[in-house]
Parts: sequence; C-alpha cells; structure tokens
Amino acid sequence: MNITPSVAVDTVKKPSMPISNGKTLYVGGSGSNNYTKIQDAIDDANWGDTVFVYNGTYYETLEVHSITSLIGENKYTTIIDGNNSWYPIIDILTEPLKISGFTIQKSHYYGIECEWYCNNLIIDDNIIRKNGWSGISFYLYDRDCINNILSNNIISDNRYGVNIELGTDPYHSYNINIDVTICNNTFTNNYNGIKLEGTSEYTKTNNITIYNNIITNNNNGIYFYYAEKNVINDNNITNNKEGILLGWASENNIIRNN
Repeated sequence: MNITPSVAVDTVKKPSMPISNGKTLYVGGSGSNNYTKIQDAIDDANWGDTVFVYNGTYYETLEVHSITSLIGENKYTTIIDGNNSWYPIIDILTEPLKISGFTIQKSHYYGIECEWYCNNLIIDDNIIRKNGWSGISFYLYDRDCINNILSNNIISDNRYGVNIELGTDPYHSYNINIDVTICNNTFTNNYNGIKLEGTSEYTKTNNITIYNNIITNNNNGIYFYYAEKNVINDNNITNNKEGILLGWASENNIIRNN
C-alpha cells in the first residue's frame, strides 16, 4: 500500500504543456532531418505537432499555425531576432499554443501578437526585449480572450511590456469575456510595464489578474485606462516614475499586498 502525504491545495494557476498527440519537428542542431528555419518546420507541421528549436540565432518573423507547442532549448541562447522588421516576430494564428524557451527581440512592432487567436495561450519562460511597440500584445475586437497565462518571462526595453487593448469599435468590443493571468514575470526598462486599455465606459478591459511580478525601472509600472474589475496583488513594484497609474474611468479594481 502506498501512502501519499497530504498537502495544502494550491489554487494558483500554473503553466502546463497543452495536450498533444502530435509529432515533434526539430530546427537547428545536428540531426540529419532537422530544419534550418523555424517557419519551414511550422509550415510542414500538422495540427497538434511541436516544433523544438535548438540553440542559435534565427533571423525570422513567424506565423505560427497548426502546432501546439513552440519550444526553445534555452531562453538565453535560443534567439528569434526580428532584425528590426515591421512585422511581429511571432504572430499567433492557432490555439491552444505554448511558447517557451526563447529570447524574442528586435521588431519595430510586436514581439508576440495575439489578435485573432486569443484563447488557451501559455507564454512562459522567455526573454522578450527591444521591441518598438510591445513585448506581448493582445488586440481584442469581437472575440473572447480566455484561459491565457503569461508567466516567468523577463520583459524589458519595449514601449509596452504587455499590452492588452480592446478594439476601437465599441460595438464589436462590447461584452467580450477576458481571462488573462500575468504572474511571476520581471518587467524592467519599459515605458509601461503592463498596460490595460479599453475604449469607453461600456468597453473596459476586465478580469485580468496581475500577481507576484517584479516591476521595476519602468516609466509606468502598471497603467490602466478604461479598465475595471482587475486584480493587482503580491507584486514588487519599485523605482518606476509611477508605480500604478489608474487612468480615465478605471474603477472597481482590487489592489492589495503589493
């Protein structure tokens, strides 16, 4: 008989690998059938496959479709460099998807863009830096955005570290469901570490949980604009020009234990 010790129940969301029964395609390394370019491996993949990328610098911008996981060997030495492209380095065109183990850098716009596919995403254990607009962007129009986790990333030297923004048309952005957890990340040297932006009294970013992050040396650590019913707790927010800036019509938020 096995006896399992009892432990306290932990209800905090943790990133986990999406379930996949697909195959793994390899990029870089020394395998005889390995791909040279990440996009080529993605294009040859079927839904549910994983693309694993060995250490190296890859000068690419990616449209990620079909696959369930895009995994780098080591976030410090597996680099996707946009080479100052005007395109997002990773444009997400599938869900669910896990992205982990990369340095993602040097786009004029976005490191990672989530626009049409915004559900069941895990962006975990990456370095996202030196992107002209934002490290990670969610642009939400008439689609729900649920069950997303951004965790354990180092996000630096972007205009916005994480930008979650409703579309400009309030009729299409009205009453969508949002569920994003931002936890255990480090935000540094961004203009805004985290920015949540709605468009009006009727279309506000909501139900976003920001906890256990280190947010330091940004212009604004956290900036809300038309944002309500979000939670900011247990973060270390230091040495920013503004730690938490509650802009226009940002109300009914919970801010505690920071």
